[in-house]
Amino acid sequence: MSNYYKVKSGPIPETLCRGRSKGKWVDVLPQMKAGQWMEVPEKAHARASAAANSYLKSRYSLLKLKNRSSYVLVVTKSAKSA
Repeated sequence: MSNYYKVKSGPIPETLCRGRSKGKWVDVLPQMKAGQWMEVPEKAHARASAAANSYLKSRYSLLKLKNRSSYVLVVTKSAKSA
């Protein structure tokens, strides 16, 4: 029992889950510039919409394509530089 409560130093043993993993959208969306777009399949529409709302705020449009069951995510404004 004292083995569990002993303070140890050094690297921790490998765990099953080490924090939250980074999503794929955080790598793509913030780097997009005005005029760039990507096609989003219909089944990923809700996730793409939520990610765009988080990372692009009000700088995007998500439009349904006319003859296909997919959407286009278009960046309408560039990010403000700090």
